[in-house]
Amino acid sequence: MTEPIKTRSITDEEKQLKSLFIDAIAAQSTLMDSLAQRLLMIELAIPSLYVSLLKLNSAKISFNLFFALTFIFWLLAIIFIINALLPKTYHKVNRNSSADIEAFFDKAANYKRNHIFNSLFCFIAGLTALLGNVFI
Repeated sequence: MTEPIKTRSITDEEKQLKSLFIDAIAAQSTLMDSLAQRLLMIELAIPSLYVSLLKLNSAKISFNLFFALTFIFWLLAIIFIINALLPKTYHKVNRNSSADIEAFFDKAANYKRNHIFNSLFCFIAGLTALLGNVFI
């Protein structure tokens, strides 16, 4: 016959760690929003600065494929980042199930993270196209 598994009660430290873990899961979406807001400011400032420099520079502007790609990618980056910031409706969650609640927070954070990554990719692609326009 096997012996029963001995258990012990949860310590205060373990309760605090569990509470911090739950808070961290719930705060993921807020952190993604904060990151997206900062990226939006950068993604609006860099193109504005570039356009201002083009306006101040009296040299002839070459409108080529790289020039067009620069602004197309930057526009896509802004669309992705705004989409990450806009509220999204999710399916109803069983509030009595901690697994469903955790999955809800993970899904919201993953949605925002994916849009932020897509935005960063497009913004960097726009910067690359800008370098192609400047050096070619």
